[in-house]
Amino acid sequence: SENIVMKKTSSHDKLAMRLGITLTGLFSGKKLNIYQLASEFNVSVRTIQRDMNIRLMYLPINNSNGIYSLDKGFLLGIYKCRCCKKTNPRLRESLG
Repeated sequence: SENIVMKKTSSHDKLAMRLGITLTGLFSGKKLNIYQLASEFNVSVRTIQRDMNIRLMYLPINNSNGIYSLDKGFLLGIYKCRCCKKTNPRLRESLG
């Protein structure tokens, strides 16, 4: 698999590109393997874990042995809020 991130790109651009591609995959309903992502973006597994657990912490992301996916209820428009555990309607409606 060819590296998507170009060598002459700034670190902020690489981060934005990595998060954008990751979000696209998650919102497409894909299950993302952190080891494959680390290899694809030429970063450590810890960096991908940081992306998922900290940078994208407000999304309901499931982790099953290094395979990350968005909560199916979220993709369908109904999900449980991480803060209050209440079922909320679509994300844009809950954000106002």
